[in-house]
Amino acid sequence: MNARILIAGIGNIFLGDDAFGCEAAQALTKHALPAEVAVRDFGIRCLELAYLLDADWTAVIVLDAVSRGLLPGTLYRITLDDEPEPVAAAWRSPERQRADPAGHRSPHSQRPTGATRANSGEPPASLNPHSVGIEHLRSLARQTMVALPPMFLIGCEPLSLEPVFDNRPPLSPPVAAALPRACAMTEAMIQELLASHLQEVTTP
Repeated sequence: MNARILIAGIGNIFLGDDAFGCEAAQALTKHALPAEVAVRDFGIRCLELAYLLDADWTAVIVLDAVSRGLLPGTLYRITLDDEPEPVAAAWRSPERQRADPAGHRSPHSQRPTGATRANSGEPPASLNPHSVGIEHLRSLARQTMVALPPMFLIGCEPLSLEPVFDNRPPLSPPVAAALPRACAMTEAMIQELLASHLQEVTTP
């Protein structure tokens, strides 16, 4: 069976750096990706993504803003599975190798996005299509299928999640600067997943 990988950008383009997933997905559409890869910008249509998970994907990579308290522009590669606590690896640009030694968390670090929402443990009692998080999305998908495809999250620490209604760029400078690295991380993961799939189907 041929590999099928979905790259799904999610976020609200009117909430500053919450547009990261959308902007990253849009950027990836301009890259020469393998034919096995589909890229879609879902925006706030997370319920649409939840239902689309039941489409025989080899893997799904979600792009989203992730608040974990590190420096803005920090990139995360998170494996989403049935464990309550996803495993994260922080990717930072060379000039951002140090986090605040005092462990400071910005006011925005408490926003329930990406991995923060994934670890909240809140039951998916009320699923708002405009605010559903990663784990709520996965919980809804589990109700409609036997098993989820392997899922990964590539996220970026936001600087600002304030509403943007004028002609300013949607992303703050550190998050905008992280976009090329996020695309490179996504492409590297795609290659890993395709190589792993090929090994699986060719191993006796």
